[in-house]
Amino acid sequence: MEESEYCFLCCDSNVHHSDRWKFELVGEDESDCDEFWLCRTCHGKFSGVETFDKFRQDYLKLKLYRQAARLQKLLLLGAPSAILQNEVKVMVGRLMYDEEGRMDEQFRDSIRSLEKSNA
Repeated sequence: MEESEYCFLCCDSNVHHSDRWKFELVGEDESDCDEFWLCRTCHGKFSGVETFDKFRQDYLKLKLYRQAARLQKLLLLGAPSAILQNEVKVMVGRLMYDEEGRMDEQFRDSIRSLEKSNA
């Protein structure tokens, strides 16, 4: 079993080994087992294994969290505004779809009205 190179949530790879909380994910057939870890910051966001497991299973929230962590890194690095704008658009796009990939009509209508008012 090989340890992941990145934090499971924020995808940070520059984390000291003593600041990694390791865990294993067992596949459905229980023969597959992968080892992952969370950095100290991400680990501190959960009150226990149950809350982490619930969050981990919410694919949409997990994608959004990773995207937000990426945006935060880009902001800290002083990335150009065009790159930041693209990251924000991706985040908004992720919010527009539910777990089944269906577009949330109310959210889409809100975005359209904002686009019209900014045009």
